Amino acid sequence: MADTWDMSFLVDQATQIQEARGNLAKHFGMLQQVLIGKHLVNFVGDDDRLHVMRMMGRLSARSWNEMVLIGFKTPMSGELKVALQARPGSGPMAWWLMLSENATEGVRPIAEVSEGEALATEEEFATVAAAAAAGAGRPLDLSVFRTEVLTGALATGMGLTALKSTELDQKIGETLIDNASGGVVSRPEPGHYALMHDKDVPAEAIAGKITETAAEVGVPAEKLGLSHKTVAVPADADAAAMRDLMRNMRNNLSGREEPKSSGGFMSKVKSLVGIH
Repeated sequence: MADTWDMSFLVDQATQIQEARGNLAKHFGMLQQVLIGKHLVNFVGDDDRLHVMRMMGRLSARSWNEMVLIGFKTPMSGELKVALQARPGSGPMAWWLMLSENATEGVRPIAEVSEGEALATEEEFATVAAAAAAGAGRPLDLSVFRTEVLTGALATGMGLTALKSTELDQKIGETLIDNASGGVVSRPEPGHYALMHDKDVPAEAIAGKITETAAEVGVPAEKLGLSHKTVAVPADADAAAMRDLMRNMRNNLSGREEPKSSGGFMSKVKSLVGIH
């Protein structure tokens, strides 16, 4: 364990900062009061964001005690490799995340310690996406893509072997991760994918890359059956609203009846993005 920590942050499970200590001016060029309310995950390197959110989930289940190495991006220092250690905070859902620049020797990268697939679950994605929307400082879009061949192959005999389906799914996931803001992509159900991306990376261009990827593994565009829907994401959408929004977009693409929304805030989000 590190003898000294450069920075420490008291956060909740979504990594929203409640208190910050340490050499903040050196790394952020701001006082701790300015950081309160921001999400620490937005300063984590893209490759490690999903792993950090999975760490937070394991902290809530009391099944994480590792010191790990993560990428950490700050306005003043750029991207650093820092050691991260979590300690209990002031309540059952609060933790101190301690960061050290110097205690990195021999510390394993978080990707080696983390568990789970390359693509995020619906809940993991909703949490990361809501934090990203709040902290991006620029407009972001949420896009959901649907590939008919992976949603209906077994039911309608559309034609892929299990091995080819797995290969196609993996390649689509890799393509989307390369185009995602924050590097996090979700596969909430077979054949459906969700990602956040910059407005200057239009969904149509991403769809073209998916089509090219599918062709490379032997699935032509007419068999792929690709469709997509995109909305501009409000900066004040919380994780529950983001999850509901993503579900409504998937239902729209699949021609399914939308479930009732989880509350008034979801109605506000749908109104803002033009879903009725």
